[in-house]
Amino acid sequence: MKSVARKLMAGVSLLFLSLILLIYWGNLFFLDDYYQFRTKGQFEEESRYLTEVFKDNEGNFQGLLQNRSPETGMKYIVSDRGGLIHYNSIPEFRTGGKLRLPRDLSDRVDSVKEDEFYGIIERENSGKKEILLISPLSHNRILLITTPLEHLKTNARIANQFLLIIGSMVFLISLIITWYFTRTVVRPVKELTRFSERIEHLDFSQPYENERDDEIGRLGTSLNRTADTLEKTIGDLKEKMVLQKRFLASISHELKSPVALIRGYSEALELRGAEKEEREEYIGIITAESDRLNLLINDLLQLERMEQVDFSLVKEEFDLAETIQGIVKKHELLLEKHRLSLEWNPPEKIFVQGDVKRLTQAVDNLLNNAIKHCPDQGSIKIDLAREEDRVSLNLFNEGEPIPEPHLDHLFEPFYSAHEDRERGKTGSGLGLSIVQRIVEKHGGSCLIENATGGVRVSLVLPY
Repeated sequence: MKSVARKLMAGVSLLFLSLILLIYWGNLFFLDDYYQFRTKGQFEEESRYLTEVFKDNEGNFQGLLQNRSPETGMKYIVSDRGGLIHYNSIPEFRTGGKLRLPRDLSDRVDSVKEDEFYGIIERENSGKKEILLISPLSHNRILLITTPLEHLKTNARIANQFLLIIGSMVFLISLIITWYFTRTVVRPVKELTRFSERIEHLDFSQPYENERDDEIGRLGTSLNRTADTLEKTIGDLKEKMVLQKRFLASISHELKSPVALIRGYSEALELRGAEKEEREEYIGIITAESDRLNLLINDLLQLERMEQVDFSLVKEEFDLAETIQGIVKKHELLLEKHRLSLEWNPPEKIFVQGDVKRLTQAVDNLLNNAIKHCPDQGSIKIDLAREEDRVSLNLFNEGEPIPEPHLDHLFEPFYSAHEDRERGKTGSGLGLSIVQRIVEKHGGSCLIENATGGVRVSLVLPY
C-alpha cells in the first residue's frame, strides 16, 4: 500500500521540477519573441517622437540622435531610399559623408514603402540578431532603429544558470518543508487509521488523543463520540440479550407451571374416578390455570406489540380524573373484600391527550397491584394533580417496603421483589412492564419508591 506522505512528496517534487524546467525552457526558446512583443510599443513610440522632431528641427537631428542613443540603448540611422546614410547615432559619424547602409539593411529599406517594418533580423556580417524597426521619416528619409539581442541572450544564460541554482535550493527546501508538513498531517491520519481499526475489532480501551483544532481534530473527536456511542450500544445490546435470556427463561417457567397443572389435573380426572366435589375442584383449578395461561399469552402479545416500531396510540382528549373514578368504582367489591380503605378526592377535571384504553389499563394494573400488596384493613391513597406542563398521578399503598436492590428492576418482565407478600399469584407477572411501556409511549415516566409506611408509584404524563 502506497503511503500518502510519499505520494505528497512525489507530487510536490514533480510540481517544482516542472516549474523550474518550464521557466528554463521558456527562457531558452521563447525569450526573443516575448522581448520583441513587449518592446514593440517602445520602438513605435520612439519612432513617432523622432518623426515629430525631424519635421521641426532637422538641422540638429544628428546631435539629438547621438545624445539619445545612450539614454535609450538603441541605435539610430537615417538614410535615403538609395541607402546613403545622412544621420547616425554613433559618435564618430559626421554628416555629409558618403557612408552607405550594409546590404542586408539596404535590402530591408527597399522592401519598405509606406508601412513600417518591425522584427528580429540576423546580420550577415556578424551573424548576431537585432530587433529592427524601419519607419519613413519623410518622402526620402528612412529611420532605422536597432537594438542588439546579444545582451538579452547573455542575460538569459546568466538568468538560467541562476535559476538552476536557486531552483535547486528552493527544490530542496520545499522537500524539507513538505516532509515536515506531511509528517504533521499524515501522522494523525495514521493514528486515526489505527484507532478506526481498533473500533473495527470492538476495542474501545484507548480513545483517540486529540489536541488539534482543524478538520483532522474534528474527525478524531467525531470518531471518539462514535466509539463511545458504539460501545454504549453494544453494552446495551449485551444487557438486552441478558434480559432477553432471562425473559425467555421466565416465560418458559411461567408457561410450564399452568400447563403442568392443567395436564396433571386432566390426567387425574381421566384416570381416577373422583367424587363430584373433587371433580369440581379439579375442574376449577384447570379453569383458573387456563385463564391464567390465557392472560399470560395476551399480556405477552401486548408487550410485544408495544415494542414494535409501527405501534401507535389512538390519542384523544379525555378527562383523566373521570377515568380514574370509573376504575376505582370497578374495584369497590375487591376493596371491601379485603377491608381496605381508599382515599381518593377526585379533582374537578384534568384533561390529557392520550390513548384512553391504554392509560385505563395502566391505572387499572397499578390499582390491582396496590390491592394485592396492601395488608388487610390497610389503606390506599390516590392523588391526581396538574403541575404546569405535566400531570402527576401518585398511588400509595400501605405495606412492607421493597428492598432497595429490587427497586430498579420492578418494571422488568416477571420480576418480583418478594413473592411472599402476594395474596395469590393470579397475574401474569407483566403488569408493571406493560404500565411502563404505555406511559413511555405517551412521553411520560413512571417510578416506584418506598414511602413512610408503604410503597408509592408515581406516573408523570405531559399535559
